Amino acid sequence: MGWDEYNRQKQEQEMAAQLAAQQSAMEANKQSLPWHIKPTPSAFISACNAALEKVNLTNAGWTFTGAACTDGAVTAEFDRNNEWPDAGDIIDQNPTVKLTLGGKKASVRIELSKTPYSNEGSPTATQNLIRLVHTTLPVWIDSANITPDNSLNVGQFSGMKVVLASKMPAEDAAPYLDAIPTFRITTIHYKPDLTADIEGISYAN
Repeated sequence: MGWDEYNRQKQEQEMAAQLAAQQSAMEANKQSLPWHIKPTPSAFISACNAALEKVNLTNAGWTFTGAACTDGAVTAEFDRNNEWPDAGDIIDQNPTVKLTLGGKKASVRIELSKTPYSNEGSPTATQNLIRLVHTTLPVWIDSANITPDNSLNVGQFSGMKVVLASKMPAEDAAPYLDAIPTFRITTIHYKPDLTADIEGISYAN
């Protein structure tokens, strides 16, 4: 092998190694982005709804007052009717029930099943995010509040808290929320009639 050929092969090997290292770094960065390691809105909503369905919401002597679903579990809350003498069947119907305030309040916590992570989504411009929230969700939301939060920033991407108030079930919003590429839900607040308000984080550049 001649000297020129040796140098050419060495340069090709070095270039291939550099490209591989760059590709590896890009993949590592992609995996660390919040919208790539959290479930899509529709997947999160489905997991929360499935967990809430495991809770008996109609317990004699108790009134369901709402539930909150975060990334991990859904917790349903109940108040005991004043005239009801004891805890009744809420204990039998919900094995994970926790009684507080001398048995006047109860909460039931159900773990979420694992939800698939997203590996897609590209940040949109801030004005496009605001436009998406206010134009793609009007049939679902009563109000939307988008607040920049520097503590949520990731690299060159700006993080924003999004709070959506509604009079409709969360699943009705799923296709609209999935249309916002980097929006991820942090909490679903279920009301007694099972309509829901949604809190989340979105990223823009």
